[in-house]
Amino acid sequence: MTFAAQAESARPRPLRSLLSALLVFLVLVLATAALKGWRDLERARAREAELRVRVEATRDSIDALRRRVRALRD
Repeated sequence: MTFAAQAESARPRPLRSLLSALLVFLVLVLATAALKGWRDLERARAREAELRVRVEATRDSIDALRRRVRALRD
């Protein structure tokens, strides 16, 4: 192998560097989106649990009011 051929093979290729940088950027964007999605999902689950508790409390209150109405009618 000649010196010129060695120098040519040792030189970084701009397209390969650009593609590598683009790949790293895309992986970072996807990771960021995944983390945001996970966080949003956790918030939605917490909100759902809170709403379930409120719905159950409301149902209990409705039952108590219905019992009270029946007692007042009798």
